[in-house]
Amino acid sequence: MSIHLLIFMFIAATAAVMGFERVAFKMGLKDVPNDRSAHVRPTPRGGGLVVVLLWLASISYLTIARGWDPLTFLPLVIGGLIVAAAGFLDDLYGLSPVLRLLLHILASCICVWALHRDALTNLGGFLDTPVSLVFMIGLQVLSIAWAINLFNFMDGTDGIAATEGILVFVMGGAFLSLSAKPELALTAWLLASALAGFLVRNWPPAKVFMGDVCSGFLGYAIAAIALIGEKNSGPPAILWWMLLSFFFFDASITLCRRFLRGEKWYAAHKIHAYQRLHHVAGWSHMRLLTAALCANGIVVIISWCAFSGTLSFWIAGATIAAFWFGIYLMVERIAPLKKAA
Repeated sequence: MSIHLLIFMFIAATAAVMGFERVAFKMGLKDVPNDRSAHVRPTPRGGGLVVVLLWLASISYLTIARGWDPLTFLPLVIGGLIVAAAGFLDDLYGLSPVLRLLLHILASCICVWALHRDALTNLGGFLDTPVSLVFMIGLQVLSIAWAINLFNFMDGTDGIAATEGILVFVMGGAFLSLSAKPELALTAWLLASALAGFLVRNWPPAKVFMGDVCSGFLGYAIAAIALIGEKNSGPPAILWWMLLSFFFFDASITLCRRFLRGEKWYAAHKIHAYQRLHHVAGWSHMRLLTAALCANGIVVIISWCAFSGTLSFWIAGATIAAFWFGIYLMVERIAPLKKAA
């Protein structure tokens, strides 16, 4: 039954994205090339809306039809809708960075409240909450908000956000399944399947772009599913961050460097490591995507070793950090930041 759902999700997403391409320009959803762009002709933007709507509809249906715990899955739906709505409005009209961030934090707070609702209720309110729980709540809100923005920042070349999302949700779903969390595993795999359908049209050269409506939503879904799984005795959330380490490392280092250079961290740019490989070193979309897939394959192996107990989480995390740091230094030699600025 689950296999049939995954196949249906893939076919429905592929067909719906192709239909979206026909109406995107009429809706004002088009990406016109500029000096920061990695494409050369106007391209429909916002095709990820299909992924969002299909996934939210499927999760809502399964929660009702299969009797899933609504308090577990409603935060995914409600928070996901808020993040997707903020992204869609940004795609159409361009929201202010402050308003967009406030909506991201609101969605993050909804998810974290759902995770800790019992503890907060039993303690009689936030003011009576232990400092350790307050710290955990704050850290989780920030981690979800950062995951949302990771995908927004890193969705800048054909197929890169979709393939990253597929990899994380497939492997994260496998970790959940092997931890006896089949409902959450199916939730992750359904999103991976919808993304695969979208990738049919987003594969280089892309016929449609994802848009902020979906990129931020993917970051929210990853962080939320990871934390919900951990809360319900599933795999540690750190495994999901290992799988997402490509985006985390590039975006975090780039943000720090922009801050130190006195630049606006939220302004559009083209100095991420992968962007510099395209704009400075002249790598094609396909070459970038292939290199990212190969590098992520190594990360998957290390993450699996951590999950299986072959490596401790500390050693696995340190190995992944050293791996990406080495790659970043290689990119700096091939495509220095000063040439991209």
